[in-house]
Amino acid sequence: GLIGPWVHKYPHFAYPKPCVDFHAEAISWWRHWLCAEDNKVENTPRLRAYILDGPRPGRRRETDPGYWVAMDRWDVPDTLVLSLDASGRLARCNSSHAEGNTLLHSPQDTGTAAGEFFTLKPDSEMAGDQRIDDAGSLIFD
Repeated sequence: GLIGPWVHKYPHFAYPKPCVDFHAEAISWWRHWLCAEDNKVENTPRLRAYILDGPRPGRRRETDPGYWVAMDRWDVPDTLVLSLDASGRLARCNSSHAEGNTLLHSPQDTGTAAGEFFTLKPDSEMAGDQRIDDAGSLIFD
């Protein structure tokens, strides 16, 4: 897997950066598995991911700060399952909780500070300061 902070396009079109030479990655993979080329692509980590390091809010930026991690396997960590209790606090899930519908009501303008949704172009506006949306949302930091 190759995961990065890209718009909904290929990684070589990345905006903001970092970008990845996706053509070289794909050609190397296909040549190994379809043409039996001994290019050691099987030695590539099974997962490479870019971890964002808290980019400052802003409608335009050239680079997202962060770092790359690589893993050959994923050991599922112990999972803590939480639910929202009647008083609006997070609590450990209890299997005795009754299932049912929960209705949440947010202001109708929540999300308007999020920038363009599902953009395909690098000149679009990204999310800016979203505190105004956070004020109308239930946030767990």
